Order: sequence, then structure tokens, then C-alpha cells
Amino acid sequence: MGHNPSSLWDDVVPRVDPVRCQRCADCPPMASCSAQAFRRDDPDGIPVIDEGFCFGCYSCADACTYGAIILPRQAP
Repeated sequence: MGHNPSSLWDDVVPRVDPVRCQRCADCPPMASCSAQAFRRDDPDGIPVIDEGFCFGCYSCADACTYGAIILPRQAP
């Protein structure tokens, strides 16, 4: 994908925990992402966060009811 030149948060990009992720068809974290930083190209259906677009607002973490969004410096 592309790169968000205004991204100042290269060290704070969340990631998706594949164990906790339930691979929801409507994926609330994807829907909540105002940066459109999510894509789903994993063959298992796990969303991927594009670090070039994410600016670290963590709305995705708030939206995931399964706690599958891991924040930086947080133990999985």
C-alpha cells in the first residue's frame, strides 16, 4: 500500500493478535479506522495494519470486543 507522510507514530503502530482475532466478517476495528490502515490479505482472514497509514489513534483497539488489537509495548 502507500505511505502516510504525516505519520509521526512509527513506533506506536498496533498489531493484530492472530490468536485472539475471531476473523469477524464485519471487523469492527477495520470499520473504526479513520486512516483506512487495515487490509485483509492474509489467507486466514486476519486483518493486517499498514504501518504507513496508521497514525496511532487506537480506535481499532477500542472497537475490538475480543481484545485482538495489541498496542505497542503491551504483552500479547
